[in-house]
Amino acid sequence: MAPQTQILSHTSTGGFLTHCGWNSIIESIVFGVPMITWPLFGEQRMNANLLTKELKVGLKIKFIENDIAEREEIAKVIRDLMLGEERSEIQQRIEELQDAAAGALGEDGSSTKALSQFGTRMENLLLEKEI
Repeated sequence: MAPQTQILSHTSTGGFLTHCGWNSIIESIVFGVPMITWPLFGEQRMNANLLTKELKVGLKIKFIENDIAEREEIAKVIRDLMLGEERSEIQQRIEELQDAAAGALGEDGSSTKALSQFGTRMENLLLEKEI
């Protein structure tokens, strides 16, 4: 298994080919890495649409029948992400999301507060069962 967070955090990483699982998406956003989407099943297709159509922080590979992508298509999407006209816009948007993610994970951020509240609720539930 590859050390995904170490790879995403490396300064030479210019893009990430992702299956669009939520953890991979969050890691890519936290490290500010634009994505190429390759959803496999379940909610991953919805996540791919969110990334490419709504947030516009990635590019989508076009598949032919049976979820097969031709090598020319793969090469084109990689080239577009790394060198294409959309690159700077995608990079700007992913950096904005990266800033938002950093804020959420900060000491007073929404994720930190939510996790703390969850921990407090669990402690209270355990204490109630002991009584």
